[in-house]
Amino acid sequence: MNTEALKVVEIALKEVGTKETPVNKQKYSAYFDSLRKQGIYVYNYNKQGVAWCDIFVDYCFAQAFGPVEGMKKLYQPMTGAGAGCKFSANYYRAKGAFYSYPQIGDQVFFGTPGNESHTGLVTRVTKDKIYTVEGNSDNMVKSHSYTLPSKKVSGFGRPNYIRVAEPKENEFEVPIIPARGYFAFGDRGVEVQKMQKILTYVIPGCLPHYGIDGEVGYETMNAVYLVQSKFNLTRDRLYGPRTNSACINYLTDL
Repeated sequence: MNTEALKVVEIALKEVGTKETPVNKQKYSAYFDSLRKQGIYVYNYNKQGVAWCDIFVDYCFAQAFGPVEGMKKLYQPMTGAGAGCKFSANYYRAKGAFYSYPQIGDQVFFGTPGNESHTGLVTRVTKDKIYTVEGNSDNMVKSHSYTLPSKKVSGFGRPNYIRVAEPKENEFEVPIIPARGYFAFGDRGVEVQKMQKILTYVIPGCLPHYGIDGEVGYETMNAVYLVQSKFNLTRDRLYGPRTNSACINYLTDL
């Protein structure tokens, strides 16, 4: 799991319960407005008093990485319009970093595509649910959960976290398939790492954000889908004996 993403999530979770006082006035906008007085212009103008859900996300990144580097992680230009949800979503789209499936540390957007009206951070992902922390939710920072797919969700912006390094040499170990017959969502451990390593050899770059992290998440399942497509196998996103055999045969024939 990406350590930078976890750092942001940890900061967001600590803010749960923080309230605005009075309407739309809170410490997150005050922080960015104070930066302007120091000559650091994150936004195009002062933000205290405006809707602040996106500002909360930016605050978490600024606390984690500093205001300049934090905005780079969000693909936002300095003196930009990143305090607006639809503008932030479009910054991700412009960089090819807007996805239909979630990962921990993603910025989730609500509304319709191109007209997003609310946002937050993904703190946890299960097979059919996401858990979030959202600013300006009932005038405070709150935790929420949503069953996927959800008509409320427009998509997920994937910040430019530092990638986990992938192996440089084409060496691998054959993973032991679990007793159920395949690797499932949420599986963790050394055998998952072996499987992920093979995936990156068959399709280089297929784990662009979390790499060989030893956990089966949406990115790994999507990589399995790509591999199954390559070998004309059933595209069920489940890495089992047939997918494993096809990968091993392919790599040993190189």
